[in-house]
Amino acid sequence: MGDEKKKKEEQKEDPCAAFVGSYVLKTMRLKDEKWQKLMGNEELKMIVMEWVKRAPVRRLIVTLSNAGALIPTHYFPTTSKGKRCFFVKIRETVLDIDNIREHALPA
Repeated sequence: MGDEKKKKEEQKEDPCAAFVGSYVLKTMRLKDEKWQKLMGNEELKMIVMEWVKRAPVRRLIVTLSNAGALIPTHYFPTTSKGKRCFFVKIRETVLDIDNIREHALPA
């Protein structure tokens, strides 16, 4: 029964968030568990989803902390420790899977 619940949660993940997760995992050479842990935390998931669903939020920075956790934020951190990926919207727009490649720049 626990496996069925896990499969349903994986299917519910927003395609744009999955795109961001895929990019972060490939760029930082991490395992899928890191992204799943981030998306399992409601506060951190909300930061990612705000970037996807709210037009005025233009930046998403995902940092790999020294503890090995992925931490998303909308502001560039002042310290330079750890690996980072960032995404910037070209225009203030709500993202969906059809337009994420045209309206967001990953780096």
